[in-house]
Amino acid sequence: QGHGVDRAVGHLRSALQIAPTFAFAQQYLGAILLETGPIEDAVRHLKTALKLDPSLVNVHYDLVRYHAFRGDWSAVDQALDTLDAQSATILPAAIQIRMRMANWRGDKALLRKLVDALALARDPLSIFAALYGRSALGEQIDFRHVEAAADITRSS
Repeated sequence: QGHGVDRAVGHLRSALQIAPTFAFAQQYLGAILLETGPIEDAVRHLKTALKLDPSLVNVHYDLVRYHAFRGDWSAVDQALDTLDAQSATILPAAIQIRMRMANWRGDKALLRKLVDALALARDPLSIFAALYGRSALGEQIDFRHVEAAADITRSS
């Protein structure tokens, strides 16, 4: 498996030699390096991807995780605020990431507020995020909601 990762990293680096403004290549290389190292290179590629395309939700998520794993909650909050400022099209993802960070911090009040904010949502990402939040709060999960979200996803 390591050999495949090494090849992927090599191919992404080659692609970025040719097209350094290709945000997805920056994103993918940053995501791989965040898991395999060097971490500093990962963060540099992720930040570059974000500068090129601020709507890349996974990049926001990876940077939030990076700061959280380092215990830098101030940077987590700043990254989450940046994500919140993005367009409404990524709002469910922003709420989901904020929910996960609230859970990691043990902030049940914020987690409850975020779950309640998704109460009327009908898109699959919001439904799954709300289910995650309810589960993290120790609530019973109505699996009919999971099935409904899966049905919406399949019909999209």
